[in-house]
Amino acid sequence: MAVQEEIVRILDRFTVLEAELEEQLQTELEARKKQYAYWRERLLTFDDETAKIPCGLRQTDRQICMAA
Repeated sequence: MAVQEEIVRILDRFTVLEAELEEQLQTELEARKKQYAYWRERLLTFDDETAKIPCGLRQTDRQICMAA
């Protein structure tokens, strides 16, 4: 009987730890989603100044600048 009680105690503790871990993982997942959305918007949103291509001396630069 003592062995069964010990097994139950261990399994109960495991259940508590698993629930805590699940909650922490959900919190971490939400934080990573927010971080991803922030950087996606930050890196893929261009204002007028950012979108301008500077004209240089190379032929391809002149072609791009002339087309703009």
